Amino acid sequence: MAFCLLTIISISSCKEEKPTFSAPKQATDIGTLRSLLSLTSTESKVVPDGYTVAGQVISNVSQEDSYTVILQDSVINKSIRIRFDVPHSFKSGDFLNVYLAKQNLQIVDGDYVLRNVPLIFANRISAATLTPRETTIALATTNYADWSSTLVKLKSLKKTATIDDSTFVFKDSLTSNTIQLHVSKRLNYTVPDSALSVTGYLTKFKNNLQIRIRTGSDIVKYAVPTIKTIVEDFEMGGPASYASGDQTFTNLASGSWVFNDASVLGPVEVNDLRNGVGSVRLRGKNTGGGHIYSLFDVKGLKSIKFLFGGTKLGEGDGDGKDYAVEALISKDAGVTWTSLGTKVGLKGSFTEMEYTVNAGPTENVRVKIVNQSFLRSTNNRMRANIDDVVLTY
Repeated sequence: MAFCLLTIISISSCKEEKPTFSAPKQATDIGTLRSLLSLTSTESKVVPDGYTVAGQVISNVSQEDSYTVILQDSVINKSIRIRFDVPHSFKSGDFLNVYLAKQNLQIVDGDYVLRNVPLIFANRISAATLTPRETTIALATTNYADWSSTLVKLKSLKKTATIDDSTFVFKDSLTSNTIQLHVSKRLNYTVPDSALSVTGYLTKFKNNLQIRIRTGSDIVKYAVPTIKTIVEDFEMGGPASYASGDQTFTNLASGSWVFNDASVLGPVEVNDLRNGVGSVRLRGKNTGGGHIYSLFDVKGLKSIKFLFGGTKLGEGDGDGKDYAVEALISKDAGVTWTSLGTKVGLKGSFTEMEYTVNAGPTENVRVKIVNQSFLRSTNNRMRANIDDVVLTY
């Protein structure tokens, strides 16, 4: 009997294989996931198959490497670092749902880290802005075990030291508590000496508490007020001689001024002090005068500066006496005046006089400068010069 061996070969077509995973067995939050390890743990733990976590991306690829995201649960305010197997394209604010299948969970410098998570296990659901926790350095230090890798906002900080070109020490403005501020070199950002607020996520490096910013906009600088000035240098003239009573001159660079027993003298008067071509000589009598004041208002006037000094003219019984000047302001268009004080100058040389006003931003202010030098027996005051009036607002 002959036997025939029949071999049947079955050939199947080849198909592309795609990674697959079973439906999640249980959903959990980041806090529950973190509880799988104690903060003091030095070993990693395998996350059971079927876990899913959801949260918002608070990191920026410019700060972290392109494989890593920091995911924060906006409800319980806990975070976890996830390192994918390939570079990702997620942005800060993206809300992700991440499936886990036996990845390693470990603690690095107090941060909970999941490693080698397949990128295909992460799904972007939506995007939104996560509000940071407003806190202090002291509370961030105390609560670091719960707040590691979470987004916080610190206020009123001042830089006290530079560790290197990306790490700086900042101090709470009200206490002695400090925190390190880390800025990635890739941000190409110049760190200011002080900050109104700093937003970033908490971490540790070599056991030092750090806040890491994501972008330059995470640091809010103190607003620098816009400084404006009005300058009157009396180069465009004025009264050429003393006159009793008020004289108004409208052709000055800053606007209209009133002169009373005051004149603008040019370089032919060699005994007068000046910075440039013209300056004001103030005299004044026992009955008043010897002043100038503005006919224009300066809104929000902050300070007044001008040069003041006694002329080189002989003053008879006044020689050796004080040359003094008084500055006044009016907030009712010159109806009433408030003195800012009297200051003493020198004969034959200018001294810069400065007065602080700090008017409110909507307050209109006028300025008056009065010669208060020694009153001679002639009932005239010793003559003095002023120049270069600067009004800052």
